[in-house]
Amino acid sequence: MQDQNLKNKRVLIRQDLNVPIHDGNITSDKRIQASLPSIKLALTQGAAVMLMSHLGRPVEGEYNDKFSLKPVAEYLSKVLNQPVPLVKNWLDGVSVKPGQLVLLENVRFNLGEKANDETLAKKLASLCDIFVMDAFGTAHRKQASTYGVAEFAPVATAGPLLIAELDALTKSLDNPARPMLAIVGGSKVSSKLTVLASLSKKVDQLIVGGGIANTFIAAAGYNVGASLYEPDLIDQARYLIQQAKVQGREIPIPTDVVTATEFSDSAKATIKAVADVADDDLILDIGPQTAQKFAKMAKQAKTVVWNGPVGVFEFEQFAHGTETLADGIAAGTGFSIAGGGDTLAAIDKYNIAKDISYISTGGGAFLEFLEGNKLPAVAILEQRYKQYKRKQMNVEQLLETAAAMVAPGKGILAIDESTGTIAKRLDSVNVECNETNRRDYRDMLLTTPELGKHISGAILFDETLRQNGKSGTSIVAIMNETGIIPGIKVDTGAHPMAGFTGELVTEGLDGLRARLTEYAKLGVKFAKWRAVITIAEGTPTQANIEANCHALARYAALCQEAGIVPIVEPEVLMTGTHDIDTAYDVSELVLKTLFTHLYEQDVLLEGTILKPSMVVAGDKCPNQGDVEEVAEATVSCLMNAVPASLAGIVFLSGGQTEIAATEHLNEMNKLGPLPWPLSFSFGRALQASALKVWGANPEKNITAAQQELSHRARMNGFAALGEYNANMESS
Repeated sequence: MQDQNLKNKRVLIRQDLNVPIHDGNITSDKRIQASLPSIKLALTQGAAVMLMSHLGRPVEGEYNDKFSLKPVAEYLSKVLNQPVPLVKNWLDGVSVKPGQLVLLENVRFNLGEKANDETLAKKLASLCDIFVMDAFGTAHRKQASTYGVAEFAPVATAGPLLIAELDALTKSLDNPARPMLAIVGGSKVSSKLTVLASLSKKVDQLIVGGGIANTFIAAAGYNVGASLYEPDLIDQARYLIQQAKVQGREIPIPTDVVTATEFSDSAKATIKAVADVADDDLILDIGPQTAQKFAKMAKQAKTVVWNGPVGVFEFEQFAHGTETLADGIAAGTGFSIAGGGDTLAAIDKYNIAKDISYISTGGGAFLEFLEGNKLPAVAILEQRYKQYKRKQMNVEQLLETAAAMVAPGKGILAIDESTGTIAKRLDSVNVECNETNRRDYRDMLLTTPELGKHISGAILFDETLRQNGKSGTSIVAIMNETGIIPGIKVDTGAHPMAGFTGELVTEGLDGLRARLTEYAKLGVKFAKWRAVITIAEGTPTQANIEANCHALARYAALCQEAGIVPIVEPEVLMTGTHDIDTAYDVSELVLKTLFTHLYEQDVLLEGTILKPSMVVAGDKCPNQGDVEEVAEATVSCLMNAVPASLAGIVFLSGGQTEIAATEHLNEMNKLGPLPWPLSFSFGRALQASALKVWGANPEKNITAAQQELSHRARMNGFAALGEYNANMESS
């Protein structure tokens, strides 16, 4: 909470204001006092503050004056010196302004609270900008106001009280100063067996008190008379005693006890050796000898965890054991933490609060933590924090990769042709299309000397990603050595769209999350998905544009989830008779639709690269437009449709000649400054000349082919800066 900017935010704080109330008066304000720091922090920062809590155990879904938080609202108003209205009906909205504080009526009046009803949880979450969980006392409950709201709130964080509780418990249990002593009292072993088993493995000494001690006394072979104990758990208690001894730890058994023959505040107390307990005796406290021993252990301990009295301390004649032990804890110089209702009552009774290092507000939550269990309300906050950190980590990684992909004077080499497409390319130079030749060709491209000067990344086909180059070094390693970022094509191709003749929709979302996870492990930093938009009579339809753009957006979101930068490629095909104006109109519509879908899928534009077509007339149009016209139309279209926050734009060549693609790119960059870098992601417009030279003699022409590729990469690098001119082609 301390790390959040709360100014003008609606802040919903879950607190534990479940205080004892008698005749409308609060009889202990400890939980309210413990909750004040988070309230004051939110008010000081200028938040609109809403508090929620439970009180008692009302019938869920039914209002009952007996369990109203009205006395708490009145108390808060006095202690904070400002109005604190109690809002009775609040699920459908709360009116509160910055600097104001309201208390929402008992959360247990809401049906679905205990069951963590999702609809209720979402209503709670909708009330706020930031949810603060500050109720350690209810952190062990997976309920709508403790867990569900944290799932759905825009931001969910821990309050200062919850953090302090967890810090104190962690200090006492995870890396305690030694010797470490735990004191566990209570009526039944069964209710605290898990706590005892957990603590017995961590502490140096474990004192058991109350009815629990009676079962351990019986396990040690002594008569416990008519005392409260659990004979069916004697073996469990004996096992814990034996295990502690084997491990060099200790669970001391009382040597003397205080007994009575009846359970009442007027019963006569008798001190006896533990071996002298009669059949009609009730053991109601530890004896003075044992109390002194236990107090000495507490005083010498460097860490003390206290949960429960060692006798019936409500009756004065059976309170001396607890009082002596409490004095021993107070006199100690180690770290002490106490929790549980009876323990806090004992602390108040003997006025030792100032001598306890940390007093926990939790009862059940305190025990759950001692058991070693993960508290549900803490677990969901940790989950939200991990999601936040992962997103932050991914954002940094995405921004870094995206910036490198469109670094000044650099572009992307597209060598992600499918097996069918590369077969056509190799056939054109009379080279057989087999795995070895495909590998050798792409190896030739990627090992071009100093290719990384002008090529920032390369888009690979799945086969290439998994191959080793001719040298035996993996393709990914070769790219990393030369500073070329590995990318991957992830779509499975464009297929006929059902019900829409002549239109295609790209597929490949099924199983994409798993594939992206694998690709990330293989070293991939960015990916590409190509959608195909056809201009013809009656096409493209809005349905086709929507389907393709939705798929692109879903792909992009999945990429960023995996820490991979998405290249979104909505290619408007240049095949056809359409003019440049039609190309402009279709391109603008496609781009506006795409960015609407990217926004809806919460895609981070700063970590996204657009790979569009240039705005050119169809290849069969008689008026193709000159370089300036294409550049102006393309830049105008982009300015109208593409948000300035986008990381960068890399154009596809779309069947243009090598020179034409370079000239168009250069002319566009001369129209700057522009909101985003304009660069290239060319396939044929980078490879055509290199392929032709290599194909003539794949063994002997490697260097000559690499020179062709290097030249084209250099020319396009200049064009990406707006510094290209035709004279460079012969230099």
